[in-house]
Amino acid sequence: MNEEAEPMPDKVGHRRRYGKGAFEKYPGVWYARYVDATGRRRVEKAGSKSAALNLYRRRKDEILQGKLFPENRRKGVKFSDIAQDAINRAKESGRHPGKLALVADWFSNRNAADITPQDIERELNRLRHRGHRFKEHGLAQSTLNRFRAAASAIFKLAMQDNKVLANPARLVSTKKENNERVRYLTEDEESRVRSKIRELSPEREPEFDIALHTGIRKGEQYSLRWDDVDLINGILTVVKGKGNKKRHVPLNSDAMAALAKLKGRGDNSGLVCPGGMGKDGYWATYDWFDEAVAAGGVNDFTWHDLRHTFASRLRMKGVELPTIKDLLGHTTINMVLRYAHLAPGYLRKAVEAIATTPVDREVVPQEVTVQ
Repeated sequence: MNEEAEPMPDKVGHRRRYGKGAFEKYPGVWYARYVDATGRRRVEKAGSKSAALNLYRRRKDEILQGKLFPENRRKGVKFSDIAQDAINRAKESGRHPGKLALVADWFSNRNAADITPQDIERELNRLRHRGHRFKEHGLAQSTLNRFRAAASAIFKLAMQDNKVLANPARLVSTKKENNERVRYLTEDEESRVRSKIRELSPEREPEFDIALHTGIRKGEQYSLRWDDVDLINGILTVVKGKGNKKRHVPLNSDAMAALAKLKGRGDNSGLVCPGGMGKDGYWATYDWFDEAVAAGGVNDFTWHDLRHTFASRLRMKGVELPTIKDLLGHTTINMVLRYAHLAPGYLRKAVEAIATTPVDREVVPQEVTVQ
């Protein structure tokens, strides 16, 4: 156990040493190297340098205790198997598998231990340029980060179950996101989309109204159960929001009317909006909602923009940013500052309060109504 790690040449031809038992075989991919209790030389992929050193020390302690290191348990563990484990765990906790189900198709029956960070990066690049069957022109950076997080969650759970020894997704860098985008429906656009929903998928209109009048996220809405809805007091509870945070959302009359329609259907699933996830792992909204948006001639609009519409309309009615923050479930006010400019009349009244010049009513511009 006193052997040194195999040195690697650096860019100028020198040989680098990484300490006992750990070496970097590929850029960013580290291995632990040791001799077990039987004298057999072994090499195990660990992922990061610190993980390789920790694995080396753990194996060293096991060998000093006289333990025989078992045959590599990673052999035969398929990526599809550990992905299915993650999907099942999500369903058991009442969550939709979402992107877990999509990532499960990435590597099919390849051994999980053979998946490298470069493999995951290639899949993300494929999505970036070609998208999936509903996004022909590629995906946004934020969506790519969600796919990376799903892959990481699969490997993290497999590590907890001792099925793999490393999480290659951790070595894939996250993409820089643009969180400043604000796209909301004008009244005319809403009318056109609603008309097409009534024409193509009339049973889905209450789902559209719930998103438009509560601002809850898609995953929150399609995980919502009737046990979490108080129709008497007009409050719904998001039990596990982003970051597993719980919050209460008040319901206006439009949201209450939509819920009443869904309640009257008598679905036995316990879900307020059943059928949110299609059998292929994609959100069902990609079918009916995106179809209605396209048919209504509304460009550059996604389901998540209904959340922006909710917040934007509140702001245009003069609702304070801290209140919008609480309704959306954000931790800090920074995420709602993007809506600050959407109350021109409200802000004009605020600055006019300190004006000293006499007001000439004939030249004062009329308050602008923002659609």
